[in-house]
Amino acid sequence: MCGSLAEYTTVEEKVLALKPKNLSFAKAASLPVAIEIAYGELESAGPSAGKSLLVLGGAGEVGSFIIQVYAAATVFLVPILERKGNFLR
Repeated sequence: MCGSLAEYTTVEEKVLALKPKNLSFAKAASLPVAIEIAYGELESAGPSAGKSLLVLGGAGEVGSFIIQVYAAATVFLVPILERKGNFLR
């Protein structure tokens, strides 16, 4: 994770986004880490058209990013619905 855990880092202005008002700075700062983990795991799993993907913890940060990224693809997603099941619908 290149720079995602640093206290300070430099980036190009074009890759910046405004922090949503409803997120704390800590929560907003954690999003790139969750995205990077989700992307890395999906890349290693190699989901493709016609394959099923079981998403455990789909209501969490990493699981929800996995669902968002691959919901647009032709991959069949199978989230596990538990307490936060309504979040996934």
